[in-house]
Amino acid sequence: MHIESFANELFLEIFHYLTTSNIYYGFHGLNERFDALILEYFRTCDIDFRSISRCDFDFICQHYLPQTINRISSLCLSDGDDTPGQIERFFSIGFKLNQFHNLQSLLLSNIRSCTLINTIIADLPSVPSLIHLTFEQCYFPSVENQQYAEKTTNIIWKLPKLVQLCFKSKYKYRQSHHFVNKYRRDQSISLWPTVTSTTLQRVLIIGLQPCRVPLDQLFSRTPCLQQLILDKYCDSYDPHTTRLTSLTNLMISFHRHDSDRRFRTLLAHLPNLRRLKIDSTQGNISVRCIEDCITRYVPTLQQLQFRLTRNLQNWEYNVGIMNRTLDECRSDFWLVQHRWFVQCDYCPDRFLHTYTLPYAFDSYKMSFPIRSESTYPDIKIPVEQLLDQPLNTDESNLQVYDEVHSLMYKLRFFNMSSEPHIKFHKIQHLSIDFPINDHFWKVVPSLDHLVSLDVLSEDHDNLCQNQLQTLLERSPRLSSIRLCWKTLTSSLRQLFDSRNISVYHLELLCYNGCLKREACQMLNTIIPGIDCKVLNLVVSDRWCILDLVNTLNHLTSLRIYCHKEKAVRCGQPINMNTVEWLKQQLLATFPDIQISKQDDSIRLWIR
Repeated sequence: MHIESFANELFLEIFHYLTTSNIYYGFHGLNERFDALILEYFRTCDIDFRSISRCDFDFICQHYLPQTINRISSLCLSDGDDTPGQIERFFSIGFKLNQFHNLQSLLLSNIRSCTLINTIIADLPSVPSLIHLTFEQCYFPSVENQQYAEKTTNIIWKLPKLVQLCFKSKYKYRQSHHFVNKYRRDQSISLWPTVTSTTLQRVLIIGLQPCRVPLDQLFSRTPCLQQLILDKYCDSYDPHTTRLTSLTNLMISFHRHDSDRRFRTLLAHLPNLRRLKIDSTQGNISVRCIEDCITRYVPTLQQLQFRLTRNLQNWEYNVGIMNRTLDECRSDFWLVQHRWFVQCDYCPDRFLHTYTLPYAFDSYKMSFPIRSESTYPDIKIPVEQLLDQPLNTDESNLQVYDEVHSLMYKLRFFNMSSEPHIKFHKIQHLSIDFPINDHFWKVVPSLDHLVSLDVLSEDHDNLCQNQLQTLLERSPRLSSIRLCWKTLTSSLRQLFDSRNISVYHLELLCYNGCLKREACQMLNTIIPGIDCKVLNLVVSDRWCILDLVNTLNHLTSLRIYCHKEKAVRCGQPINMNTVEWLKQQLLATFPDIQISKQDDSIRLWIR
């Protein structure tokens, strides 16, 4: 059977499982029928411009978008590392948001320009059909400016059909200790509505810290709110008197020493809460406090998930805290009425993590050896006294960390011979310090789901080299690698020469600072063997950029990070003057190249 014998309806259904880029790569130009099918699909579907080449983006914008713009219901635009400057290019072509008359969902990603984000927010009223609005890794200069926060928040709250609003900063390397993450400007948000939205039902703020939202103001101005996520909430404002009966789903974090009082006040005003998720660090919320609040204020709560972190100092006192915490979770309230099981991860003189099982958070940091105990299963409560569904104590049922997709593993200097009880089977993003020992492979028995890897090595000996090679060989889905190596040595070069390495996104960071001209010349000879489309580097020589662009013909985009103090050439910092210099050097060969500056980096969208 030939593929062309398939019905048009089947192809349109297949397109729903592909990205805009995949559809264009796979089917455009095959024949007139497929070009017509693509046009028909674009008229009624989502347009997602993430991870698309510049040439394909330009072609779609010129030939497909003008014919479908009135019927597009969902649009994603991104200024990510693989599509730098895309949003500015989109508007410079001539498109405006008010041309998308049927647009119901808008996702904007990686905007860290104040001017651009302000322009887009000001244009939102011209898209009255919006139902879902998402800002992903976008910078908002509003944390310390209440007047700005009110202005931008009110524009969004006035959208007549908006149901869901989402701000998130969950880039793949968010769990990393490298300097490039410390300068990101997309990790904070402030919302201060003074107008009322009668349509907004879900407000999700994920990964932004500080997150400043006066809850009393939010509750009074969002009376139909059903779901609220504030997972990095900076609880500097108390909810006072506003009672919100519509809210049924709440995820919130607390980071203050008086968190128990704030937690009690909050739950007292949410009588219809059904699902509750709490993350408390450096606070004084205890399991006893949680039990008391649920009993008093939300007795009909159906689902509870929490993670409580407490810093410790004294060994004997620490053990007593862990034992008392577990004993408090062995009452009828926990085991009989609700079947909520709790575990404690304990590191002497450092911390005590207490959380519900299964572990409900997507990140986990493993830096010290831990001892763990839980109330699952608890032999003090006979099985027949529990709910109708019997406990299954099979070992496979104890793998309760499948929600963890991001793991930071920093156990370089500890030798542990015992079999760990914690195992992660579905890790997608891994940040790891080399060298490692066998304990890592016991904790992470499978890397079948791994898509991004962040490696830090202060040494470049054969042990680390071999361990990295083993890790790469066990990661069949790996598409993004960030290596922070002490030096680019010949042994590391041998790794790049391996035929087993083929990644979409490669980031190379030198442990001691910037890559010199000699190191960049080495990269010019070894990277062509890797199927790499996006390359990130830290360099001190702007001529390296020209060499990379002219030599690496397969690259679609390039990002050059620059130390504020060290990234210099002849005493001149890499700044907007360098951007203009690059344009003068490259426009003759690459007339459509997009060159821009973002934060402390220069970004080129080449092909």
